[in-house]
Amino acid sequence: MFSTSFIPPPSPPPNLRTFLAYCDALNELDCAKILDLFDDNLRHHTLPKSLGKPVLNKAQYDEILTGIIPMFKAFCVSLSRITVASSIAD
Repeated sequence: MFSTSFIPPPSPPPNLRTFLAYCDALNELDCAKILDLFDDNLRHHTLPKSLGKPVLNKAQYDEILTGIIPMFKAFCVSLSRITVASSIAD
């Protein structure tokens, strides 16, 4: 579990559950768990665009993430407050 002063509600909405699972996967440095949370149509953009980095699909992002994760001994996501919107307007 991640370090936090935030206590999730007993029945968090789906987006919050996914975000908390993402935080846990990051803290575990678990590439498979991280990638399982993304849709197969993932498009990873590097900003600023002026860097000229290509947009990565899920397989390409997996390669990058798999190369980066071993560089960390530990990683700790710490949450203090989360605001969940009840709906998102287009």
